[in-house]
Amino acid sequence: MWAWLQEHFPRRHPYLFVDQRVAALWGKVLDEKGFGPAWIPWDAREDSKRLAAVEELARTALHRGADRQSVFVAVGGGVTGDVVGFLASIFMRGVPVVQVPTTLLAQVDSCLGGKTGVDLPEGKNLLGTFHQPQAILVDAVFLETLPAREWQNGIAEVIKCALLDDSGLMETLESFAQAAKGSQGIVYPLPQEMTERLVFQSLRLKARYVAADERDLGVRQFLNLGHTAGHGLETLSGYTLPHGHAVALGMRVAVRIGILMGLTHPDLARRLDHILDAYQLPQTTPLVADPDALLGHIQHDKKKGTGGLTWIVPRDVGRIERHTDISEKIVRESLRVLQPLKT
Repeated sequence: MWAWLQEHFPRRHPYLFVDQRVAALWGKVLDEKGFGPAWIPWDAREDSKRLAAVEELARTALHRGADRQSVFVAVGGGVTGDVVGFLASIFMRGVPVVQVPTTLLAQVDSCLGGKTGVDLPEGKNLLGTFHQPQAILVDAVFLETLPAREWQNGIAEVIKCALLDDSGLMETLESFAQAAKGSQGIVYPLPQEMTERLVFQSLRLKARYVAADERDLGVRQFLNLGHTAGHGLETLSGYTLPHGHAVALGMRVAVRIGILMGLTHPDLARRLDHILDAYQLPQTTPLVADPDALLGHIQHDKKKGTGGLTWIVPRDVGRIERHTDISEKIVRESLRVLQPLKT
C-alpha cells in the first residue's frame, strides 16, 4: 500500500486512520511498511460516529503534521469509511481520501459512492457530505479474520443488490445455498472465489446507480431498499443491532408493504425469507414490541422529503419502485411481519 500511495500521490503525505480492531491484527505490518506515526488507530464503533470523534481525529492528524497536502486513508469497515471520508471532506476545506474497506459490508457497499457522515441521537448519518474517494483498494485477505456476524452484515447488502438486479445475482446466492444445504449449510468465511464474485457484482451494480445519480436525488435511492425501516431499527436498538441485520429486517418490511399494496406477489416474500434463512440472517426482532417508538425513529430518516418518507418497494427481482405516499396504517401492518413467533 505504501508504494501504491507514493506512486499515485507523489506530492501528498498519507495519513492512515485504522480501526483499532484492524490495527491489532495489522499494526505491526503497517510499522514495517514505513507508515510509522502516519497511521492513527481509533475506536470505530457505531456509537463513535459523532462530531466529537471527527474533531479528535482531526486534532490527532494535525499534531502529527497533516496539512492541505495530505491524503487521508480510511482502513476499516463502514464506520471508518464514513467518518474518515467526512473528516477528509472538511479538513482544511478538503483533502483526498482513499478507501481501504476491511469488512465484507464495506467492500460490497459503503466504500463506493462518496457518502460520508456521522450520526445524531435522532438518527444515522444526519450530518454528512458527498466526498468521492480518489481510489478504493479491496483485498479479500482482510476478510479472513471476520467473525460470522460481520459476514452476515455484508451478505445482507449483497441480497439487497440481488433484489435490485435481474442479472443473476440472486440465482448465484440461491445456488450456493442449495449446494451448501446438502452438506452442513452455509459456513463462514465463504470461499474466496465466491466472495470475490459477490463483491464484484455488488460494486458493479452500485457503481451503475452512483454514476447515474451521484447526489442521491433519483434512482440511487433504490440502493436504500431495506434501509428506511432498517435505520429506524438500528437507532431504536441504540446501535446494538448490526447494520446488516437491520437491512435484512427492513427488506422484509419493504416486501410486505408491496404485498399489502397489491404490487408484490407473496412468492417474493417466501424467496427472500429462504435466502435470509440460508445465510443466517434474522427475520424477526423484539424491537417491534413498541411500534410507536419504532415509527418515531423511522420518521427521522434522512431520506424523508416534503412528500413524506421514501419507501423502496420491490415488485419482483429487478423491478423496484419508489413510493412516498404509503399510509401509516400500511407501515404499521407491515412492521408486524417482524414480530417473533409465539411459542
